[in-house]
Amino acid sequence: MLGGVLLALFGIVALFAPFVIGLSLAIVLGALLVVGGLVHVAAAFSAGSLLGLGWQVFLGLVYGIAGIAVLVNPLLGLTTLTLLVVGFFLSSGFLQLGWAVTGGEGSRTWLAVSGVLGLLLAVLLWVDFPASALWAVGVLFGVNFLVTGVSMILHSRKRRPAAAVETTDEAGQRM
Repeated sequence: MLGGVLLALFGIVALFAPFVIGLSLAIVLGALLVVGGLVHVAAAFSAGSLLGLGWQVFLGLVYGIAGIAVLVNPLLGLTTLTLLVVGFFLSSGFLQLGWAVTGGEGSRTWLAVSGVLGLLLAVLLWVDFPASALWAVGVLFGVNFLVTGVSMILHSRKRRPAAAVETTDEAGQRM
């Protein structure tokens, strides 16, 4: 239950400060890309061939340069993340609509609704781009964390064992 409360609280913070959360996520992404670049370069020394060495070094440079670019300009990383979110909503929206039309299992209606919502979100983010980069990633993470946290709280409350009821036999003895 504590995890759910913390996640829900973090979600609320993210909803009130989406730009700060989005920038923080971009900085974390930049740091991870730099680490990934270092790992690729280190792996190059154990590559079995010259071609493998070349690819590892090349990938290390791509990761490292991208990571440094994001760390130097986190707004660039946030803008890129927003474009990735637009692409995700577009592709998932079209796939869900296609699944609904071609006879997806389960409720076709809910698949279609989800697909349309995904496409609408993509359009809303794209129409407001690049301004949407200032809030979109933080708001989406905030909503996700809040909903996940609340569902964890509700789930943990449902799993809690009921209080033991004390029973007695006919003679008044505890059982």
